[in-house]
Amino acid sequence: MIQRPVLTLGVLALVWASLPAHAQTPDAALREHLRTNAPACGEFEQSRWLADFDMHLNSRGTFQRQDQGLIWRTLQPVHSEVVLSENNPDLPLGYQAVLPIFNGLLAGNWQSLDQYFATTLSGTADAWRAELAPRNAQAAQLSGLSIEGAAQLERITISFNDGDRMDIHLTETACPPPVEAH
Repeated sequence: MIQRPVLTLGVLALVWASLPAHAQTPDAALREHLRTNAPACGEFEQSRWLADFDMHLNSRGTFQRQDQGLIWRTLQPVHSEVVLSENNPDLPLGYQAVLPIFNGLLAGNWQSLDQYFATTLSGTADAWRAELAPRNAQAAQLSGLSIEGAAQLERITISFNDGDRMDIHLTETACPPPVEAH
C-alpha cells in the first residue's frame, strides 16, 4: 500500500517535469490571448454617473489606436477628440486618471496595467472577467475597476472615490482607411 502512493506521486512528478518549460499558466495564457486580440478600432457607448450633480451623462463615439496614442472621438452628444497619450500636455484631468487603463486595456498591455493595479483575472478566452485594485497613488482616485469580455474587451466599469461611476461598452469595428497627405 505504501508503494502505490509513492509510485503515483513519482509518476505525477515525472509528468510535471516533462511539461514544456514554456507552458503558460491559465492566467498568462488568457492575458496573451487578450493582448493579441486587442481591438485597434471600435465604437463605444459610455454612461457616466456624476454624483455631485445627481445625473447621468451618456455619450457615444469611436476609438482608434495610433502611433501617437489612443484617439477617443465623442460623436454624441457633442463632438470632441482627445489623444490619450502620456505625451499629450493638454490632456484633461479626467482623462489623466483613466489614461493607464485605456492605454493598457485597449492595447492589450497588461504589463503597463500591472504598474498601477493588482489584477484578479478569471474565466476563459470565451468569457472572462478581471477585477483591478489600485496599487499606487496615481490609481488611487479609483475605488473599483472591473473589465469583462469574450474574445476581446467588451465592457469597462469604473468607480471613482468621489462617487462617480463610468460604464463603457466597446464594439470592435474595422479601422478607417488612412488619410493620404497631398
